[in-house]
Amino acid sequence: MFVHYNPAFMKAQTPHQYFGNTRPTEIRQKYALLRSELEDTDIEFVSVIPDPMTYYQCVLALGDFNSGKVLSKLYKKHNVTEADWINAFRSLGFDDNRYFMAKDPNLTLPWEHVSYTSHQKLKHRAKVSMRSIDIPILN
Repeated sequence: MFVHYNPAFMKAQTPHQYFGNTRPTEIRQKYALLRSELEDTDIEFVSVIPDPMTYYQCVLALGDFNSGKVLSKLYKKHNVTEADWINAFRSLGFDDNRYFMAKDPNLTLPWEHVSYTSHQKLKHRAKVSMRSIDIPILN
């Protein structure tokens, strides 16, 4: 049996845009635990978790001007690794925490000027969801 197991990436223009993405190190630890618990089964896993996508998808899904500058720094490089992404952020003096931390639903996010939905409704849905769980919020 094949099991497709991948992390959820928080995307812009959804109520989830206010939630933080899980850091790849935590995702990989949980994935390793799951695989070790099921190693004596006929399950074969299919996943992006080992790939650098586990890092850069979080950045691209919630991108901003800084992520654009990182992309510009990396675009000529072939076979970009997760370390390349992290080093590009650091070398440009940027912090990648905003892609991995919950955001205050009262704040305006960089893409809110591009609107096909009501951001007030998204903010309300995020606040309702956040009330039920304890999430540290990046201000």
